[in-house]
Amino acid sequence: MNSEQSFASMSKFFRNSIAVIFLALCLCSCSREGRVIPRNRMARIYAEMFLADSWVNQSSQEIRERADTTALYRPIIEKYGYTLEDYWASIAYYLQDPDRFSRILRKASDILGAEVSALEKAREAAMETPPVEEAEP
Repeated sequence: MNSEQSFASMSKFFRNSIAVIFLALCLCSCSREGRVIPRNRMARIYAEMFLADSWVNQSSQEIRERADTTALYRPIIEKYGYTLEDYWASIAYYLQDPDRFSRILRKASDILGAEVSALEKAREAAMETPPVEEAEP
């Protein structure tokens, strides 16, 4: 995937995320249960959600049609020790300050950018390293 496709995918993810967030905010505005996830953890969760979303978008039509975002994102959220209720409570909290929420999304983008750079460097290093020949017995 080139950087233009990656940016388009990332933009689509963020647009979809905003729509899901507002829907979730409407659904959970009556209930304030759940803990607020710290900003740095929230950014890491969003970065992993983007990767999962990207994987689904590059999968077969059948997988895309059957993908359930709750089922897809729940393990990511739980990996960090939080529940879906914590996630929804965090969204409700962070949307009270759109600038703060925007910074979380930018941090998620920065995390992904750093991972891409590290992978590119590793790939370049692997390509520059001559293969090791095995010694004959």
